[in-house]
Amino acid sequence: TAVYCSKECQRRDWPWHKDNCKTIAAKLRSAGPRADSIFQRQLRHWVARFDISLTCAVVPALKLNEDFSNISKLAMYIIMQPRPHSNFGSRFTIKSCMVVGVRQFKILMEVHGPGSFDDGFEQHEKERKAMLARTNGETDFAMVGVLALNEGEHKLPIDVRFGLIFKPICIDRWLARAPQLVDPSIDWLADLKRQVERDSPNRGSGN
Repeated sequence: TAVYCSKECQRRDWPWHKDNCKTIAAKLRSAGPRADSIFQRQLRHWVARFDISLTCAVVPALKLNEDFSNISKLAMYIIMQPRPHSNFGSRFTIKSCMVVGVRQFKILMEVHGPGSFDDGFEQHEKERKAMLARTNGETDFAMVGVLALNEGEHKLPIDVRFGLIFKPICIDRWLARAPQLVDPSIDWLADLKRQVERDSPNRGSGN
């Protein structure tokens, strides 16, 4: 799945993205219960719940306002661990977050999911090229990896060590220049952590 910066962007990309969605879903169903463990389901819900928060964080994190081409050079990698929460989509807390080069990002993803993301990365590049061509370079996909380690005080009593998601995020150039996302007085990581801790995801209305 992918995160989009707007409904318009999502609708525009859907004719090309829908076949990939079906392929990923089929692979997930055939992978067995471990691939779709409660831990991984909670992680998917977390990513869906904080999708706009991730979008708003990746713009300043990758400094896309300074150089939009960073979207193809850098990636965001988030490491989390479980926490108790009544909301199924908010049962993780951010342990660390880093911005790395794309090559290092793929190595990090490979460490915990050897071979699992080869098709995803290949499809990502195809969709990037198609999106760039359709929008004359105005829209591209940023790369975000979310690793949840089943450890710490609130470790789940299940035989799952981690969950891992590769999340492309669709970004328009106009969004990369949005004043509220490039304000130097705002610490994007502290802001993201605060939203997660308070279970107050960004809703895209300026909060």
